[in-house]
Amino acid sequence: MLPAAQDKDEKLDMMVCSAYQGDVLVSATAYGAKPLNTKGVAMLLREQLDRIAEPGEAV
Repeated sequence: MLPAAQDKDEKLDMMVCSAYQGDVLVSATAYGAKPLNTKGVAMLLREQLDRIAEPGEAV
């Protein structure tokens, strides 16, 4: 997970994440007001990876 370059004049922030589970690649791009909740974005991606690892259990 890489936070985008920081420009102090910008009011928005961006984060790009990608990860894979088995043979499935999951990508997420998050935009938000500064400061961006990077832990929240990472947790969202992790939850999606968990759903792929355990299909049907999140129903």
